[in-house]
Amino acid sequence: MGLCDAEGAPGRPGPAAGPDRRTPEGTDASGRPGGGKLVRPALALATAAAAGAEPKEALPAALAAELVHNFTLLHDDVMDGDRVRRHRPAAWVRFGTPLAILAGDGLLALAFEVLSSHPAPGGAEVTGDLARALRQLCLGQGRDLLAAAVPPTAGSA
Repeated sequence: MGLCDAEGAPGRPGPAAGPDRRTPEGTDASGRPGGGKLVRPALALATAAAAGAEPKEALPAALAAELVHNFTLLHDDVMDGDRVRRHRPAAWVRFGTPLAILAGDGLLALAFEVLSSHPAPGGAEVTGDLARALRQLCLGQGRDLLAAAVPPTAGSA
C-alpha cells in the first residue's frame, strides 16, 4: 500500500489513478487509498519508531488504522447523505448504497484479518482495543444520527 519501502522504512504512496480506475473500496487500481493523506498510518509508524520498534513491526496496525478509517468514511457518507468525498462523488453515489456499505464492511473485515494474520507482541490487546474503539465509534455515530433526526433510508423499515 505504499506505507513502507522494501527495507520497512516509511514510504510515500504513489500517484493516485484517475477517477475511471476507482474501485468501490476507495482505492485506486494499485490498491492505494484514493486521495487520502495517510495520516493515521504515518502516526502509527512514527509512534512505533519513537518507542524503539522497527516500522515493519507496526505496519499491520498502521494498515488496519487506514482500512478502518476508510470503512468509517464509506459508512458515514451513506448515513449522512454526503454526496462528495475528497472532491469526487462519494462511493454510494457512484456505485450505489449496497456496494458502498459492502465495501466498508469488507475494509473492516480486512483490518481485523491484517491484525490477526501478523502476530506481533501485544497483538491480541491491539485487536481488542480496535474492537472497543469501533464500539464507541458506533455509539457516537448513533448519537449523531439521533440528534440530527435523520429519517430511515428506503428499505430500512
